[in-house]
Amino acid sequence: MTAQPNAREAILSEYEISNSGIITSRGKFEGEMLYAPYFHALMADAADHYGDALFCLTPEDVALFPELAGIDAVVLREDANGYICLAEYESRELLETNVGRHA
Repeated sequence: MTAQPNAREAILSEYEISNSGIITSRGKFEGEMLYAPYFHALMADAADHYGDALFCLTPEDVALFPELAGIDAVVLREDANGYICLAEYESRELLETNVGRHA
């Protein structure tokens, strides 16, 4: 996956973000971390996708979103109504143990 260098600035200008990095603007990303639109855009760029998408994080992702430090992978889920839910995993073991819960 290729990091989009201006993604953070675009998200910060488009959405209301709490001090803890949670999107407070109404809509499909409400209640999710500020990097949710970034991963959603990557999912949309990859294909016309519905369901879950797994992103193994790169150093570029963490540089763009320091909030991801210590996270190994993110699973993004889009429901039938278009709402987004993220699950973060600190290790591949946790991902393998829990990923079935997000399917």
